[in-house]
Amino acid sequence: MTSVSVVGLGAMGRPIARNLLGAGCDVTVWNRSPEAVAELVEEGDRRENRCRGIPVRCCAVDVGR
Repeated sequence: MTSVSVVGLGAMGRPIARNLLGAGCDVTVWNRSPEAVAELVEEGDRRENRCRGIPVRCCAVDVGR
């Protein structure tokens, strides 16, 4: 199973996380506001408590702004 982390669950991050989860990926999410994270965790994503822990487990990091 492919493991993917999504940091930032705004207009792009939330749909990306949902699509990756639907494709069978193991998805970990982080966002500044816990409400956005809670919604995706209910759908099956895992929550990361600290943003700085995510890049350690990733092969690639995309920081968009």
